[in-house]
Amino acid sequence: MKTLAQLTGAHRHTYQQIFQQPNSTDVRRTAVRSLLEELGQVEDAGDDNLKLTRNGHVLVLLSLEEKDTEPTGELIALRHFLKRSENPLHDFNGREAHLLLVIGHGDARLFRADIYGGFPEQIFPLEPQVDLTISVSASAKVADPGILFDLIAKALGTPGKILIFGESSATQVAMDRFIAWLKREHPDLAERIIGSMVLDHDQVSSGLLLAKAREFFTHVCTK
Repeated sequence: MKTLAQLTGAHRHTYQQIFQQPNSTDVRRTAVRSLLEELGQVEDAGDDNLKLTRNGHVLVLLSLEEKDTEPTGELIALRHFLKRSENPLHDFNGREAHLLLVIGHGDARLFRADIYGGFPEQIFPLEPQVDLTISVSASAKVADPGILFDLIAKALGTPGKILIFGESSATQVAMDRFIAWLKREHPDLAERIIGSMVLDHDQVSSGLLLAKAREFFTHVCTK
């Protein structure tokens, strides 16, 4: 597996295109796939989606349907992915880690919580170290929430118990729909859910997530 500094020729050119300011420049998916195969592992994730894995980092790119060039939203996601995946994910040294899914307004973010003695002591956010990234192109808003749900389910395939937060009271319905969908479509994943709650905050920082996760575990463990 090469580093970004080791890229040459066509792969170097594709990399430079990805990091240009988003505009009408056409970056072909075939060229992107060739670049990523040079840098890591590329798999078909069903429905013409691509699953990219590099140094433990994972990114799912949505199908382009009839198009053969990457839209602006996907280029931005690729840019962030290539930067952070230069370094391996945080090593948890065998300690138990839980997955924290935060459902927002039309998007979802996945965090990993480092657990000591049954309580989360650290939460590693999407940036700069991320376990999994769910990318939905800003130029292709998806009307069917099942498409986003399916991408979240693929991301949750990583081992660990699952805690789900709704980012605000406005996401309660979306959170409940996702949990019901998961129980129906992926009962094995649904069995790993240890709880869910709505945060009802406008801005959710890593510190707030940690505090709320601790609060949740304290409540569950002292019942």
